[in-house]
Amino acid sequence: MAISNLETAVDGVLKFDDIEALDVLSGINGLSLTDQVSYATEMLARLRDYDFKDDLTRWDVTDTLKIIAACAASELQRRGDRDPLTGMLNRRKFNEDTVAENAGYAVIMADVDFFKRFNDEYGHDTGDHTLRNVAQIIGYVMTQNLREDVMTKYEGKGTAYRLGGEEFAAVIENIDQNKRVPQIEADRIALKIGQRLRIAIEEQATNMLYATLSSLGRNDLAEQIKADGTRVTVSIGVATAYHGEQKKAVLDRADQALYSAKRAGRNRVKLDRG
Repeated sequence: MAISNLETAVDGVLKFDDIEALDVLSGINGLSLTDQVSYATEMLARLRDYDFKDDLTRWDVTDTLKIIAACAASELQRRGDRDPLTGMLNRRKFNEDTVAENAGYAVIMADVDFFKRFNDEYGHDTGDHTLRNVAQIIGYVMTQNLREDVMTKYEGKGTAYRLGGEEFAAVIENIDQNKRVPQIEADRIALKIGQRLRIAIEEQATNMLYATLSSLGRNDLAEQIKADGTRVTVSIGVATAYHGEQKKAVLDRADQALYSAKRAGRNRVKLDRG
């Protein structure tokens, strides 16, 4: 986007009555987020030599440009951390997020059972709907449901991720309640959270898929899935960290527990006790 008259643009922004000015310092219409960052940065450089009427005007305009650049950069970062299909945090964010090695935490790995069937027999759109619904349930269980579940006596935070395909993960922080509970109790809490997640998906995900398909006018497909007896379930592997244990070792143990759940018949939770 070229600015034919910078002075007109600057004056227009201050009066909010010039379309070109609003394009420059407000919406930067038609530009990608990357270009918004570059454009605002370039404008800031050009404005260093611009003869403003007073310092207040300079501050107003330059601060606006800085806000545009910061907001666009922040949104780029946010989008880079998110899975575009489900809106969950993605594998890159999962790998980047750190957990203190001396802190008690648990890792939950979940995999949608027989997911290939949803894509192959009912279409990739149905597969996408299934993944979105599962992601929604996992997100709820890891946030609101954990806070409401007094039975686990758990006080902490769960963060959910989509790792790719039909595979999801969650990190449950402070599973040992700041070392107030022994490892065996931390294992019990983590296993209970994994079971709560599995049950929530088993009870809700299939009906959510029916509702989604019906809202899209695909009652025929919903009825076919019902007639086939196809259900949305997940297999889950859980591992709690021992103090000082490397994060990768915990992930590997949770992954092994996941495969144990699949080998045992799927739609179940397995805990790796290390």
